[in-house]
Amino acid sequence: MENYFSFFDLEPAFNIDAAKLKKAYLIKSREFHPDYFSQASEEEKNRALDMTTRNNAAFKTLSDPVKRLEHILRLNNILGESKDEKMDPEFLMEMMDINEQIMEHKMEEGSTKADAIKADIDELSKGMDLEANGLKDAYDQSNETEHLQKLKAYFFKKKYIARILQQLEGEEPGM
Repeated sequence: MENYFSFFDLEPAFNIDAAKLKKAYLIKSREFHPDYFSQASEEEKNRALDMTTRNNAAFKTLSDPVKRLEHILRLNNILGESKDEKMDPEFLMEMMDINEQIMEHKMEEGSTKADAIKADIDELSKGMDLEANGLKDAYDQSNETEHLQKLKAYFFKKKYIARILQQLEGEEPGM
């Protein structure tokens, strides 16, 4: 797995300097812009195209806090390919209650419960985010993987909540 922090010559961190990231992205964008390779060999054109693709993927990943979290977890081998993550039973009970509310809402014609359900989910999510921000700050200062283990649980909970919100909005969960 490519380390996008190294690609931009940045230290791995949750709280990155957005201006530094954007500057690194723009420098690489100019360096590998296809216009500079119009007279180059096919091999050089392909390398420039590959670097442009990597540059865009790296910027997209590091610009998004959730994707950055996933990237850091994967870089540290905390997050593998397994989707069988054990979830906190208390969290699962809360999600079960919310799922029941969503089912009731969908079964009742003209139900106006969606906003209340979203508010409950938002409150739960804000509490999780607050705790996670503390863990992210602690990791940025110490680089201790114990913080990443807790952030792994947070990551899966946020994915679960995203699926619940998709379900509430009538979309098929795509995660």
